[in-house]
Amino acid sequence: LWNEALAALVNLGYREGDAIAAIKQASAKVTESGVSPSLEKLIMSSLQLMSRGI
Repeated sequence: LWNEALAALVNLGYREGDAIAAIKQASAKVTESGVSPSLEKLIMSSLQLMSRGI
């Protein structure tokens, strides 16, 4: 999932380092909530974090 999420975020124009940091945080949040991580949830959570300027 991480590689696909990273590719999607980079394709949207985000820098790789920023995307990796956001994916790590988003993955932790999704896992913490007890929800099974999906690509869509991971990307959406990452985008939310990045829009807040992580």
